[in-house]
Formats: sequence, structure tokens, C-alpha cells
Amino acid sequence: MKLKNLLLAGMFLGMAGILMAQSPQKFNYQAVARDGSGNVIASSPVGIKISIHQTTPSGTVVYSESHAPTTTNIGLMNLAIGGGTVLSGTFSTINWGTGPYYVEIGMDPAGGTSYTTMGTQQLLSVPYALYAENGGGTGPAGPAGPAGPAGPAGPTGPTGANGATGPAGPTGPTGADGPAGPAGPAGPTGAAGAPGTAGATGPAGPTGPAGPTGAAGATGATGPAGPTGPAGPTGPTGATGATGATGATGPAGPTGTTGQNSVSYFTTGAITLNSTVVAPTYIPGFPVTITVPAGCKTFITVDIGLLGTSAAVTTADVVITVDGAISANGGYQRQQVSSTAPGAFAVYSMSQTFVLTAGSHTVGIAGLWAGTGASTGTLGGDNTSVLQGELTVTFINQ
Repeated sequence: MKLKNLLLAGMFLGMAGILMAQSPQKFNYQAVARDGSGNVIASSPVGIKISIHQTTPSGTVVYSESHAPTTTNIGLMNLAIGGGTVLSGTFSTINWGTGPYYVEIGMDPAGGTSYTTMGTQQLLSVPYALYAENGGGTGPAGPAGPAGPAGPAGPTGPTGANGATGPAGPTGPTGADGPAGPAGPAGPTGAAGAPGTAGATGPAGPTGPAGPTGAAGATGATGPAGPTGPAGPTGPTGATGATGATGATGPAGPTGTTGQNSVSYFTTGAITLNSTVVAPTYIPGFPVTITVPAGCKTFITVDIGLLGTSAAVTTADVVITVDGAISANGGYQRQQVSSTAPGAFAVYSMSQTFVLTAGSHTVGIAGLWAGTGASTGTLGGDNTSVLQGELTVTFINQ
């Protein structure tokens, strides 16, 4: 048996349980707004700041957000933590497995952002779907799918634009000199003169005429080529070849994990508690029938309010029933409210995990008087009351 009182004094009152459905990145928060004199702040906008601390109530703030709800005619407001205006951090990256975590509530009753801290509460049950999303395992890989057929060849692409003119190439080396041509033949000797008288040696005769010019020698080798001129413009690009055949389709990726499934049921009224109600009595709206899928564990959470209607300690036992039987090990909780005048109330939460066979089962919320003397009270309520009970069923894949 365990007792967890979520009633806070002053301007902050009550905290509702966690509601999950298909792993949304948020969970519900419910409270009644009161001013410094304890009067309900009805049908008015209020400013709310949510801060999530890690490890201790004053530890590191891993996420914060603001809300601007309008209260109901009884001062009630409902928020979805994780769905407000983000002030710091990222809600979806919180590792719920490295807690504990604490929720700090700040409020500005004038609807602004001058928040006053109302209190800090520990989150005692991390939402299973959020935890599974951050730390759950991956299912086995599915078999590879068959290879898809080859796709048709794509059309010929358009001709590309002419490329820019390339730079001039370097000048080639100078070629070797060609060989010298052969010498021409010697001209014929002139006729001899008549012998003269021997006299004094006359002057030397003039040189005979030059013989005929010899034939021209062979032409020498061609001299070295001049430097290469600049390259001409690049011709147009040829047509693009046909597209190759499409490769085979790769194997299918592994199948992802199946999401969790949650459903909530609510009380439609209350039961009166006095010394005559000593056996478990169902709250109006229960029991209900659920269908448990194969291969799942069943996680049940109950949130319900107790109102004292006498000037004494009002004590009630609240139980979770499965198939008409009272569950053990966490499915049984004692609640108390104490006041010198009627009207004191509190909201309580309890939870338990069950291993049920696949198929239909009945579940419910029941209560009985566990007080002394003439103490009286009421347990639960309809949707107009902050005491309304809620039973949430979450199926967790194994």
C-alpha cells in the first residue's frame, strides 16, 4: 500500500496523472488556480511557466516552456506539458531513463510573465511511450525484397555550349643545321703563249678569267619551325550517349518498432463514503471492458480525488480491479484528507503493470470507507469536478 498526496497549498492545487497515446511528445497537467487568499481564480487568463529539473528539485533545468490558459468557472486549467511555448531545451530529447526529474510550476495570476514559484514535484512514473522512444530497441530486420525491373533508357541530353579557347602551346626546339653542299669543279686551264725572246722577265701577266661557276650544291635542310600559333576554338560537344539501365532496387530496410497504444476511461459520478460502505464499491462509469493484444504487458494508471464532508479525518481505500478481483502489489491505496471543517480534498495517483492473456478483460476503480467514527466523504466525480477519476490503460509491446 502506498500514499502520494498531490495537494499543494496557496496558489497551486493538484497535479493530474500522465496520459500517453501513440507516443505524443507531451503529457497532461491539471490544476486549480487560487489567489493569495485561497479564492478560486475563475474564468481568467493566467500565466504559467513549466520547468523540468534533472536529479534534484533545484538541479539543472533541461527544458522549460510557458502557457497562457484561461481557467474554467471553478478555476480549473488543463495543460499539455511539452506542447507550450519553448523557453529553453528540447522536450523530445529528454532522456527519461537518466532521472529522477522534477516539475517546477510558476504562475502569474495576472496572465503575464512575472511568475511566482508555486512548488516543485518529482515525476514518479516516466511515460512508457516517451521512454521507449528514447531507449527502446529496434526490431529484427525484415527479409530483402525482390530486385525491381530495369528502367527504360533516358532521352539524349541537349548539346552543351562551346568551351573556351585553350591557351597557346609552348614553342618547339630549334632544329639542327643542314649539311654543307659539295664544292663545284675547277675551271679549264688557258692556252700557252708563244715563247718570247728571252729578255728580262716581264711583269706577271694578268690573271686569266675565272672558270665557269660550278653546279649549285644540294638544298640544305629546312630550318626550324616557327612558334605554334594559338589554338582554334573548341568544336561543339557531341551528342550525349544513351543513359545506362537503372540498377536493381536495394533490399528493404528493417521494420521499425510498433508504437504503444493507450486509452483512458473517466468516472461519471461519485460514491458517498460512510461507515456503511465497507466493501469495495465501483465508482460510477466502471467497470469497463478492454481488449489486450497478444505479446503485450498492460500498464494501468489511476488518478482520483477524495473530498471530506465532515470535520474529521476522512479515510478511503481505492483499489484497481481486474476481472472483478482486487489486484495486489500496487493496485491498492489508502487516501486521507483532514480538516476542521467540511470541504478539504486531495487528488491521488496509483499505477500497476499486469501480464494478462490476450483477449477481453474487465478493469475498474472501486472504493470503500476506511475511517473511524462519523467521518464521511465522497470519492470521484463527473467531468465538471476536479475530483473526477481517470483510469488509463497502456499496452506495452514486449
